Amino acid sequence: FQPGSNSEFGPAHTSYTDETQSIYRKLIFQTGRLVGVIAIGPWEDIPRLQEAISKQRRLLPWQIWHFRRYGSIWRDNTADDVSTWPKSATICNCAGVTLGSIQNAIANGCQTPAQITAATGAGSVCGSCKPHLAELTSARQDAVTHWRALGGLSVIISVFSLLFLLPLSIPYNTTVQE
Repeated sequence: FQPGSNSEFGPAHTSYTDETQSIYRKLIFQTGRLVGVIAIGPWEDIPRLQEAISKQRRLLPWQIWHFRRYGSIWRDNTADDVSTWPKSATICNCAGVTLGSIQNAIANGCQTPAQITAATGAGSVCGSCKPHLAELTSARQDAVTHWRALGGLSVIISVFSLLFLLPLSIPYNTTVQE
């Protein structure tokens, strides 16, 4: 028996698997509340799940049924629209910046993703949240700089790799007596 656990074997869980798309998802509950998630493969609900886990929310029976059947807790597709996420949802995992702090930065005059990055730190580490910042400011995402140099370097490396991997015709003896 573990205190705070709803079973003597540890936390309860339920999972969803879709082998055709290489997706595995597992919800972990303790005393009927969502306390963890394991996910392999893409999952649009991650920000909403992070908020649900941080608040240790209870899931309704039909949400669990929907998860077991479709791999998603929520029926609506509002997970795609960042502005509909809860204010406590984490937008930038690297810097730990929430939607609420980004909305405060926008209210204080930030109008571009670069200004939001300067004000909050979101998007300053790995950059995977920059599309969300662009969506929140209705701005076009900045183009990648130095793409020509990167493309040229990729071509040069590919040519050298092919030269290295091509079999060279080196004569060698088939027997010891030759």
